[in-house]
Amino acid sequence: RMSEVDTQTVEWLWEPYIPFGKVTIVQGNPGEGKTTFALRLAAACTTGGTLPGMKSLPPFQVIYQTAEDGLGDTVKPRLMEAEADLDRVLVIDEAKRELTLSDERIEKAITQNGARLIIQNILIRIAAVKAATQAVPNALFALCNIILPIAVIENCNPIGTPIYNKVFANAPRNLCSAEVPFRISK
Repeated sequence: RMSEVDTQTVEWLWEPYIPFGKVTIVQGNPGEGKTTFALRLAAACTTGGTLPGMKSLPPFQVIYQTAEDGLGDTVKPRLMEAEADLDRVLVIDEAKRELTLSDERIEKAITQNGARLIIQNILIRIAAVKAATQAVPNALFALCNIILPIAVIENCNPIGTPIYNKVFANAPRNLCSAEVPFRISK
């Protein structure tokens, strides 16, 4: 019964767009600026800076993982351009073992570093709309069911920016319409 549910206030990273402790998906076609936005947001969070309409917060650690862009040739130069505090932007080393959404290193990185934001460019390879209807919900399901419980406990914000290969029959922004069930237990 809703009469028995305690109301809670939401803590915002960027009101009304990005709440702490909840999954945020940045969705769009290739080339529309998802990564640029994510890196600008990371920069603002590491320096106490803001984006338009965003209230300033004390600087905090950010974890940034990408399945598409090179760290040295793309990510770092873009973070430098955005004037990020590079010491506050962390990556999980994938040299010996590729990172998966169920990887225990994600929880370890969040808890050991006090990260309040984790940005994951989730690679979703799509060959056709049929594949997309499975790939997108599966990736989002993993993000919600594996990372979100950790994020809620640690008051961290996971942001997913799905990356699509260029071979698809429909616009990627139209493919992310599945409902993704998840459960949180503290």
